Amino acid sequence: MLEAITVPSVIATGGGAILSEHTRAALSQATVIYLSTDGKHMATRLSGGNRPLLKNGVSDWRRIYESRRELYEQVADITVDTSRVALKTVVEEIVSELKKL
Repeated sequence: MLEAITVPSVIATGGGAILSEHTRAALSQATVIYLSTDGKHMATRLSGGNRPLLKNGVSDWRRIYESRRELYEQVADITVDTSRVALKTVVEEIVSELKKL
């Protein structure tokens, strides 16, 4: 991870990556954008997928998310709520926030 963030790049970590102290330390050396969402919208995104950790759908997602949310927030330089906006709007918000850094 640390090697990957030494050059400008976009890295999409797996959800559990945030649990590793080593990963959080590496992420602290980079600009981190946290894309958050709510349970209603996550349910739509998860439908039809085969995710072993989410056998019970949104209820599993909520439990896992709540156990990790604070860690995501701690490492994030920018947080964008993707729940109620179009992809184009999310991208525009990210670009706008990056220009402020």
